[in-house]
Amino acid sequence: QRIDPLKCHPNTRLAVLKKIMEWIQNSEDRDAWIMWLHGAAGAGKSAIAQSIAELCIKSKLSIASFFFF
Repeated sequence: QRIDPLKCHPNTRLAVLKKIMEWIQNSEDRDAWIMWLHGAAGAGKSAIAQSIAELCIKSKLSIASFFFF
C-alpha cells in the first residue's frame, strides 16, 4: 500500500467518475466487460482508477484489478 495513494481532488473529474460508476453498476446494459481508461502520461488515469476503487469499496461493490499496458 502506498503512503499517499493518488486520487482525484475533490469535485474534479466528476463526469468521468460518474460515467465509470454507472458502467460498473449497470451490468445489464453493458456491451463489454472491460473498460479501457486511456490518455496521455500525467492525465490522471491512476488517480481516476484509485478514486473508482475507493468508491467501489465504499459502495461494497466487487471489483477487479487493473494493469498498465
